[in-house]
Amino acid sequence: MSEDTSVPSAAVPGARRPARRVRRLLVAAALLAGAVVPGVVGAGTASASGLYDCGSGIDAGSGNTWGWGACSGSGTFSLRLNCTYGQNKTSAPIIVNGGRTRTDVECPLGTTIRNTQINILN
Repeated sequence: MSEDTSVPSAAVPGARRPARRVRRLLVAAALLAGAVVPGVVGAGTASASGLYDCGSGIDAGSGNTWGWGACSGSGTFSLRLNCTYGQNKTSAPIIVNGGRTRTDVECPLGTTIRNTQINILN
């Protein structure tokens, strides 16, 4: 009888790398899939409503008092500004019917923008 002198695959350096890569890719895909929260969309994300490439920010030269929000596609969104001193301001619903639509909102007098947010309404 001959003795088996083969080396188990676990002992071969790099033998498990493809399995680890696949596992990492699956975990990354699952995390990305869970990262999109319905109702709140960040720049470049899509939603079930048909809106895409949504973004928001602070208007340059406004002294941080005016914010903007825009989306492409079809659907309805609103822009919410979180302003200093606990003040918030939300736009009226904005209907996008193809193309790209933008809206601007101003924080209440004496406050400035802390952050901006797009809310997908449908």
